[in-house]
Amino acid sequence: MNTPVDLIQPGQQPASSGNKPLWAAVGVLSVAVLAMGGAMIYNQRAPAPAPTVAALSAPQAAPRAAACGARCVRQCGR
Repeated sequence: MNTPVDLIQPGQQPASSGNKPLWAAVGVLSVAVLAMGGAMIYNQRAPAPAPTVAALSAPQAAPRAAACGARCVRQCGR
């Protein structure tokens, strides 16, 4: 009994359409793995130097503010 499937040679068999979604999923997952590997390599590079913060000293009274205070005392009489 020769059915049409039996007459097809192994090299001439058409690709199964049921496997195409699986190969698409394999391709998508491969791209995701490559992207995560690239992100890991990028994050493990030498870290950038931390920015330094300048230390601030305590504010000092300006001479002008002292002169204003003396002038206010003369005007108010206190």
